[in-house]
Amino acid sequence: MLTGLPPFYHQDNNTMYQRILSEDLRFPATLPPSAPCNGMLHAGSGNVAGNVIGRYAQDFVFQMMDRDPKTRLGHGVFGTENVKRHAFFQGIDWAKIYRQEYAPPFVPQVSSIFDLSNIDPEFRNEPIPESILLEDQVDIMAEAAEAERQAELELQAQLMAFPSPIKSPKPLASLRANNADLDATINAFRGFSFVSPYVDAADSD
Repeated sequence: MLTGLPPFYHQDNNTMYQRILSEDLRFPATLPPSAPCNGMLHAGSGNVAGNVIGRYAQDFVFQMMDRDPKTRLGHGVFGTENVKRHAFFQGIDWAKIYRQEYAPPFVPQVSSIFDLSNIDPEFRNEPIPESILLEDQVDIMAEAAEAERQAELELQAQLMAFPSPIKSPKPLASLRANNADLDATINAFRGFSFVSPYVDAADSD
């Protein structure tokens, strides 16, 4: 974003990959007119003379592009704090950023959320990768599933608001009283040996 091109850039991808793996990071002596290095846009970017990249900005990029993950800026438990405390961000109030209190230096003029006039035609005309199309489908399915889940929760809440037609289990004392009545009934007929002839006939069949 400082130069208008990513580090190690080359039009040939294989050459660019080789640069990433082996070459030293170099900064251009000047920037194209379309990508000015404005000190107001890059707080703490050092002494900006014309289009020359500031020394703080160069040091920040150098440390972020360190090939050794253990010494790269941002590594370790305090990695985030180390990034925030770099001289490139001198004067930045991170609490104000979290509260979204900074006014952006540039606000694109758009007619609607679908206005693509600020996007280069080179990217607007690219075919949409299938993975992104599938990702959109997954998002739609996830939204539908979440809506269905919310509807079920709302239905359950409505059902819980009405008394249940199912009788609640009887307390233990009531069960014991019923058992006592049953025992009394059995004792009342103790000693009787009468058996209905219909029962005997059914057994013989």
